[in-house]
Amino acid sequence: MASSYARYLSFLKLTSFVLLSYLAVALVVDVPWGQVAYRTFVPSFSLQRDYVVTVVAVLGTTSTPYCFFW
Repeated sequence: MASSYARYLSFLKLTSFVLLSYLAVALVVDVPWGQVAYRTFVPSFSLQRDYVVTVVAVLGTTSTPYCFFW
């Protein structure tokens, strides 16, 4: 029983290290945080083909066929 807990504990330590590495990378890389915050809350729209196809795909998968029969 103790050996399975030790294996699980080592797995949790490794997982914690991996999650903390995301924070370390975010602090090391030069990120324009003002622009990130702005683009998070103020979307930009475009009429380029790829953008329109993505919007149609998201809306199309949101309205599934069974919703039409409600």
